[in-house]
Amino acid sequence: MKLRATLISAALLATGLAGYADAAAKPKPICNNVSDPAGDVGLYGATGNTPDDALDIRSGDLGSNAKGVTAAIRLAKLASPAPTSPGAAVYELRFEHRKSGEVYTLWASITGGQATFGVGTVDTSASAEMAVSTGTATGVVDTAKNEIRIFAPYSALGGAKVGVKASIDGIVVKRGVPTNYYGRYADEGAASKSFLLGAATCVKLGG
Repeated sequence: MKLRATLISAALLATGLAGYADAAAKPKPICNNVSDPAGDVGLYGATGNTPDDALDIRSGDLGSNAKGVTAAIRLAKLASPAPTSPGAAVYELRFEHRKSGEVYTLWASITGGQATFGVGTVDTSASAEMAVSTGTATGVVDTAKNEIRIFAPYSALGGAKVGVKASIDGIVVKRGVPTNYYGRYADEGAASKSFLLGAATCVKLGG
């Protein structure tokens, strides 16, 4: 009986240690990699406050899986269209990765309450910052969660894949006019820490 009790105890101990090891090995999801203060929306960049919660960035992430990447841009109170920019507003997340020297952008343009989504490269040194399309993107304007999500496949991202190091350059929201990708900055979030594509994330992934 004593031998059996010893064996059972050993088995339970081994099972417990295995469960502990699994829990310890599970990585914590990356969440709110970019954050931004509330109430800092400007009329034209740094020209004073123009309160509009629909243009006010609070946080953002770039999630990824085996198919591609999903940008999540979170606003204080998302509305479509934005109250102070009813003509158009562009929301974009810009990032880089080690397999390419380009800056990529995942963007959503909301015109008259209708959204279109895109992916491409952007020259941040140019004043107009026009995006050059590299493929197609899909997305959702989730007013219930105050979040815009944009999905693009790796085929549009210059060699990006699971395991490649990446980093968010920034998140920007711009006022614009219909059919124009570019516009004047309303708010922007700072750059993020680097991470590996495919890492655990809190983003609801597309694709």
